[in-house]
Amino acid sequence: MEAPQSVRVFVSYAHDSEAHKVSVRQFCELLSQHGVDAIFDQLFTDRRQDWPRWMSEQIDSADYVIVIASPAYRRVDGPSGSGASRGVRYEATLLTDNLYRDEDLWFPKILPVLLPGGSDEHFPRFTRVPSTSFYAIPELTDDGIAALLRVIRSSPSDTRTRTGAGHSLAAVRGYLTAVVSTACRWPDGWSGRSSLPDPAVVYGSLRVVATRLVETSGTSGGEGEVTWPWAAASADHNLIVLFGDAGQGKTWTLQNEARTMAQAALDDLDRGAELADLELPLFCPASMLARDDSVDRVDTCVRRSVEWAFASTPRPRGDAMVAVRDHVSRGGRVRPLIDGLDEVPNDRKGFLWAAIRECVADRRAVLSSRRFGFDPGFDQFNLPDACLALRPYSKQDVVTFAVNWYGGDTARAKSFLEAVDRSTVSNIVFVPLFLTMLAILNDNPERLPQTSAGVLEAMARRILGVIWKFEQRRAAERIDDAMEAAARLAWHLSTSGGVWRDQIEVSDAVKAIMRSRPGSTSRTDARAELDELGGLLVIDATSDPTSAGLVRFNHRLFHEFFTALHIARLDPAAGARKIDDVWWLDPDWTNTIPLIAGLSPAPESWIRKIAGDRPDTFGLSTTTALRCVVQLPSADRPPLLDRVVDQALTLLATLNRLNRFATAYRVEEALVSLPIEWNVHARARMIPGLNRYRLDPSAGPDSGLASWLTPDDLLDEIDAVLEENNEEFVRNYYDVDRDPYRSVRVESGPIGRQTTGRVVDEWLTCCPDPIRAGAPGPASGTSPWSLVDLVHVCRDPESRYSWPGAWLSAVVAAIQQGEIAINPSLAAGLLLARDKYAVRLAVHVLTGSPPTMTDQLVDDFRDDLGPLADVAAAAALQFCVTAESLDPIRSLFTHPDPDVRAEARISLEHAEHEQLVIALEPLVADAVPGVSAAIGRHLPGDVFRRSAPTELLELLAADDDPEIRGSALAELVNRAGRRARRRVRELLSREADAGARSEGIRALTDRPHEPWIIDLAETEYLRYRDPVTARAWAHVILANPAPASASTLTNIAGDRNLPIGTRINAARVLWQGEKRDDVIGIAAAVAADHGEPGSWHIDWSERQTSRSDVELLTVLLEHATGEPGTAHPLLNLAEQLIPKLGVGLRDIDLRNRFRSAIDRLEASAGQRS
Repeated sequence: MEAPQSVRVFVSYAHDSEAHKVSVRQFCELLSQHGVDAIFDQLFTDRRQDWPRWMSEQIDSADYVIVIASPAYRRVDGPSGSGASRGVRYEATLLTDNLYRDEDLWFPKILPVLLPGGSDEHFPRFTRVPSTSFYAIPELTDDGIAALLRVIRSSPSDTRTRTGAGHSLAAVRGYLTAVVSTACRWPDGWSGRSSLPDPAVVYGSLRVVATRLVETSGTSGGEGEVTWPWAAASADHNLIVLFGDAGQGKTWTLQNEARTMAQAALDDLDRGAELADLELPLFCPASMLARDDSVDRVDTCVRRSVEWAFASTPRPRGDAMVAVRDHVSRGGRVRPLIDGLDEVPNDRKGFLWAAIRECVADRRAVLSSRRFGFDPGFDQFNLPDACLALRPYSKQDVVTFAVNWYGGDTARAKSFLEAVDRSTVSNIVFVPLFLTMLAILNDNPERLPQTSAGVLEAMARRILGVIWKFEQRRAAERIDDAMEAAARLAWHLSTSGGVWRDQIEVSDAVKAIMRSRPGSTSRTDARAELDELGGLLVIDATSDPTSAGLVRFNHRLFHEFFTALHIARLDPAAGARKIDDVWWLDPDWTNTIPLIAGLSPAPESWIRKIAGDRPDTFGLSTTTALRCVVQLPSADRPPLLDRVVDQALTLLATLNRLNRFATAYRVEEALVSLPIEWNVHARARMIPGLNRYRLDPSAGPDSGLASWLTPDDLLDEIDAVLEENNEEFVRNYYDVDRDPYRSVRVESGPIGRQTTGRVVDEWLTCCPDPIRAGAPGPASGTSPWSLVDLVHVCRDPESRYSWPGAWLSAVVAAIQQGEIAINPSLAAGLLLARDKYAVRLAVHVLTGSPPTMTDQLVDDFRDDLGPLADVAAAAALQFCVTAESLDPIRSLFTHPDPDVRAEARISLEHAEHEQLVIALEPLVADAVPGVSAAIGRHLPGDVFRRSAPTELLELLAADDDPEIRGSALAELVNRAGRRARRRVRELLSREADAGARSEGIRALTDRPHEPWIIDLAETEYLRYRDPVTARAWAHVILANPAPASASTLTNIAGDRNLPIGTRINAARVLWQGEKRDDVIGIAAAVAADHGEPGSWHIDWSERQTSRSDVELLTVLLEHATGEPGTAHPLLNLAEQLIPKLGVGLRDIDLRNRFRSAIDRLEASAGQRS
């Protein structure tokens, strides 16, 4: 007798070897011959699979799971790297989890099987073999599997197994019940609630008040104001696209349709309807559907709908999902309800529409979207029967609903209504705004002002999440307002596409903003697009009389745009006055100003104002003006661009002269960001007599309406000028001291390449004949020119070849032509030349990679290389290691010229080659002056500390500089090891300087906190009496998590030589140890001691401090005595710690006591809180 066809078995096994896989296949084929539906992975390799999902579904849908023992399967019990494949490890995890959740169900369903030649030691642990039954197959024959077949043929113990229509019916009924309980509906007993209701409930109830649809296209023929009740529209149209703005109820309408359909299907089942006669609702968010890359999109839609339906029910999702999917695959009717098409990122739109085409094919369906962000994908399947738009509900509908909902203070509700009704946002987001404000009214009736103006400000601050730029409030109030605003805003965004807003590409949003400026061809469309883009945050009312100043939106892009839009719409003089005294002091405005220029009808006036004559301490006005210029068309009034660039270059030269490198870098970065056309013109501006403009023939020569020449025309002009004035151009082009454009690199473009070639040709034409011919040089008289000779010639102020960089072109050409040999001795000589170009070439020579004359090399040697010593150090150190000779470095440090010695020391301090620095240990041992001091500057670097040998550290620990000794000593202490307490004491005790000794002591805080460190610290703290050393040991004690003895902590807390912050920290440890009676006296003494102002620093870095901390701080405040006219440090400390005292201040009595202590101390000190 064969097994029933409906019995389904999933075979779980490991891919030990090809022979094992063949045995598994033969075993499964044998089972199939006996009527068992044996599922294993080798049957499904004909197409790409999502294997984790496939495994999960097969295990859930199987009547039995056969686990075949093998060595690889046994390895799933080991660590992740023990050799088990990821697939079998995942299957084992699923089965283990099923056993844990429902052992009675899954234990009889898992059948351990041993194939011929296997061992029962190879079963995974979750099968519990050998303490439980397993099925050994002696041979792959009918008799060999007989015992196993008897188990499979028996009735499975799972009464919920997926066989027969009865189970499908039960699963479908459970799914429909879950839809009814999960979807939106009017709940009972919500009237008069004082907290924010669920958004779906709010909008759901509003749909009951007014659910009306306006047909905009479809079967009725053209657009028209035809009103449809939802029931009729849903019944009369097969495919509907439902449009609605934020908060108008799209999601609720679809969920309510799912609930209505599910309830109707349940009623039909109760009346005896067949499963095939039902139409199932499948509600699925488009964003979730778009994330799934599976081939079967209908199955994806089913799975997502089941997950949504069972989100708030305890039913097992897998059973219902598979059963509903099986029902659909056998011809069951479904209605996809896909929500939020506008929330899908652009890069997933194609996949989404492919999924929708498959889901809605030959089915009734409803899709929802906002108009903005809706990208119709109807190009390859039928147009919808109707595109319907939710009609906004009237204000009277909202007011009626709100009063019925909340009840209570009708007068206050009318005050809200009046404030919102006058606002420019009322027509955009009136409903959610009004309802949310009513919720806040019920939550915090005492905190909101009575006047309409105050209500409007509260709306902006708490709903839109704005912070007034110029309004001064206490920090705690600002934080509280911001957090509350964020919570309310998040509540609203939960129904208005908040996910979609986060997925807007910033570049697209900026393009939309720029399209909206005056003169744009699509200005009207762009304005409407921006209004939709802003959604909740669209507000142009920043000039409202209730606004104390400009507002700043929490969303950066919207804040910048709307502030800029407000100012751009003002009269230019008024707008200038609005920001004249503030904008360059606030870096936030550097992003807003370019938008103002872009949105203004007259951007030139704004740019001229920004680039005007004014102090530009931080370079903000110049860099901002450059950003304004960048957004204008490249041919738009070039004289204005030149003016801004001239200001930037002048400022850059000044900043470099003053060593203001950080600000100079910002200006350079703004210059480099200019378009490549400007780079070409910037270089060409250095050529005297060159005309770069083409005047507009319709305007006069003084009109300023000129355009730049194209790059090709400009190069023709350059060629013409160079033929007349080549030598002067070359000098101007390469004179680093006179060239203001040295920081603006021409990375590409014709001007850079062609000019470089001309300069090389010009130099080779006039370079010394002895160099080109290989004749004897003037220095030696008999030998060919050496590199050092070239350096001397080019550095001679009387030489015609002395301009910067001239010699490099000749040397490079000679190297390329083989006229000069590269060798380390010549390079070592270059190190002494004190010429940065000579050093640059020496670097290439020493590293064995001679340079070539390219654009990049020209940029390199023209760039400002910094001090000679920085480059010399890198080159010399590299040479020393390669040549195994320290003589060049020794010669630098013993050079008779003190400037050379100073530069050598500085070079070593700034060298970035730690291993090369370590190689100079012999020079330290030989006491070469300055070497140890230079190397010691590297001690703070982690890489150098870890790699420096102990012998070198011992030498540095004996240096004359106490700071270097301290750093070396600290590292030696860290290396002392766990068993080297005596060694630590020796190192520390032989150091006479207290500062160096303190550095070594503090190094112990970086070690793993070991008990012996605490013991040593307590002993040494009592031994040393100088304040510096005692302070260091106290720091070690308090930094160690292992508490010190109470006596030591008491000594630290009472030691008046220690900073008061250290003493309070010691008292804190004692207080947390519940020794409070002993600490009160100590705390009183500490509180009464004002100490030095800097000694009150306390780092309680925990995010929130404990109740005991608040109690200790209160005791300190109670025992402190204030001096008239002097702010007690404890008041400042309390103000700093208040934001962190959230947990400790929840106790009302303690909070009142804390407040009273502050008031008492303020009164005694004459300081107002």
